[in-house]
Amino acid sequence: MESTDTRTLPATPQEVVERARMLRPVLAEDGPEIDATGCDPARNMRLLGEAGLHAINVPVEYGGLWDGPPTEAGVTSSRR
Repeated sequence: MESTDTRTLPATPQEVVERARMLRPVLAEDGPEIDATGCDPARNMRLLGEAGLHAINVPVEYGGLWDGPPTEAGVTSSRR
């Protein structure tokens, strides 16, 4: 996985999408085992938090990046 500065929150929705793309290989690798065995997804949740991806769920008026469905759609449908 490429290095990114995850000590800061993403500043733009596009940065959230880029960070999500960078995490995709790790999450995709862990996902099947988590689903099949019901094991704790703490590692993946920690990675999502460290990357600041939860900022996309906080409305702009409260300091987050959520500005409605277009941003959300960009994150959930990003493919590369």
